Amino acid sequence: MDYSFYQAEDFAADETFIHWVLEPSPESTAFWQSWLTQHPEKKQTLDEARTLVLTMRFKVDLPSTELLADMWEHIAVRRQRVSPFRRIFVSVQRWQVAASVAFLLLVAAGTGYWLSQPKEVATRSGEFRTVELPDGSLITLNGNSRLRYNRFWDNEKSREVWLEGEAYFEIRKKPRQGAYSRFIAHAGNASIAVLGTKFNVKNRRGRIEVMLEEGKVQLNPNEQQNQPAITMKPGDVASIQSNTAVLLSRPPMPESYTAWKERKLVFDDLSLLEISEMLQETYGVQIKFADPELAQLRLKGKLYVKSVDTALEAMTQPFDLHYSKDGDVVEIRQR
Repeated sequence: MDYSFYQAEDFAADETFIHWVLEPSPESTAFWQSWLTQHPEKKQTLDEARTLVLTMRFKVDLPSTELLADMWEHIAVRRQRVSPFRRIFVSVQRWQVAASVAFLLLVAAGTGYWLSQPKEVATRSGEFRTVELPDGSLITLNGNSRLRYNRFWDNEKSREVWLEGEAYFEIRKKPRQGAYSRFIAHAGNASIAVLGTKFNVKNRRGRIEVMLEEGKVQLNPNEQQNQPAITMKPGDVASIQSNTAVLLSRPPMPESYTAWKERKLVFDDLSLLEISEMLQETYGVQIKFADPELAQLRLKGKLYVKSVDTALEAMTQPFDLHYSKDGDVVEIRQR
């Protein structure tokens, strides 16, 4: 397990970490001490995670309301049997206990509320990020993308995520009967129901594209209208416009839809306008053409993209074009 990108709440949900915090053994202690030696920058994160685990444990073990009432009644009876000085002391004790219990209840309630809130992960322009979900599934986000999901999943409910932008999904298969039901990815009004598969989803500018690389998915073009689901097979690409019309195809170069996660661009006879739209989505640049006819030039090939500049060089060099940048605005013109 790669814990290097874990945040405090991720550790607090990990069974191995929880077991170490609550029931440490020489082996588990040695493992986490060794891991911390290799990742000293995670010390504060681990300390926060320990606090979360212990707080959640306390929340489970808090005395019931009835038990607290019995405690106060017992204290009141004893108070009648003590001297005035003793009564003052007991009164102070009661106030201290009440304050302590109230504080701990507040902490537990606050922690419970925080843990119940969805987690959101976002990427900046040109940034790629891999997220591990509570079930072990992996999602790689492209630049300018946003993912939302619940911090903890109930085995009896669907695993659900919400995507804006583009992401590559590697969904963990159902490990056993009754554990982790179907996985649903929401993109705009569409949803993709899967169970152990790999696929790419792009949700940008009112258009949704789903490319299935492995396994099987059921695509619902519009959840609100309860339209019949479309079953996709490996190699299929489904395009959904804002009017929910679905175009299902099998492109000759399906790898062009997932090459971005390896920092590559695959041009399958694309126009410079189409390529510029891809760069705008991932890197947040605005590309303009001095002559509209230049946007219709077409390009085919593969390129490893180290930066937006390398992609712009690849676009312009074959046609002897020139590009200039002014902040996030790029202009392409003839030399």
